[in-house]
Amino acid sequence: MIWDVAEYERLAHAAVAILARYVEQSQAGEGEVVSAPAPHELAEELELRRLIREGGLGEDTFATWLAKVLARTTRLHHPGELAHQVAPPDIPSALADLVHGPTNQPMSVYEMGPAANAMEAAVVEWMIERVGWEAGAGGVLTHGGSLANLTALLAARAKASPDAWTDGVDGRLAVLAPESAHYSVKRSVAMLGLGERALLPLDVDEYERIVPQRLEAALTAAKSAGMRPMALVAAACATSTGLHDDLEAVGAFCVSTEFGST
Repeated sequence: MIWDVAEYERLAHAAVAILARYVEQSQAGEGEVVSAPAPHELAEELELRRLIREGGLGEDTFATWLAKVLARTTRLHHPGELAHQVAPPDIPSALADLVHGPTNQPMSVYEMGPAANAMEAAVVEWMIERVGWEAGAGGVLTHGGSLANLTALLAARAKASPDAWTDGVDGRLAVLAPESAHYSVKRSVAMLGLGERALLPLDVDEYERIVPQRLEAALTAAKSAGMRPMALVAAACATSTGLHDDLEAVGAFCVSTEFGST
């Protein structure tokens, strides 16, 4: 594909100006925090079906169309925006998206994105230092929490059952988690072939936080039922309440029992 670089530059300048005003207005408390008509009405308003099939979104119509799109967004920078756990983007992340758009650098293969790959390695290294893990620990960046949960449980399965990737699971692997755990945990357990019934609930207090003193009983009950827990899920913080489990106590329990290795 050959770019019309001049057209790209003009449209990019227009988009940045419109978005800057959008953020400025949102921060000032102008406009509705969220404006969400019925999906089919919004599709008609934005002419999505016509644009997808016929095209026609050019320099003369782009600015007007983008303004309509922004009018129907959730204004994360608005002082009245309190719902959900999505953070308002800051300038560095907005610039990162601007750079990534035209460059499209995947990090999974080094020669496909050398600079991006190096950035991922450096960020993961910094995160490991912040957590306080020992040298030699590693990780990957994911596109969101659901994929992060799946990746973490995949790593746990690999440790508990190294042959599962080639031979499948034996029907005994389980995951301990409070019922208030993010829905992606149950979904990940199913996707890994364990089945939703392999998600065993933990006792929680009145604020839906894990009760560390009850972890030993939960592990014993799971083993007595013939299950082999491979992971224990704790929250920092929980999606529903914003509260943290006692990660130090949970971590100490996992270390003392060599959780997931037997």
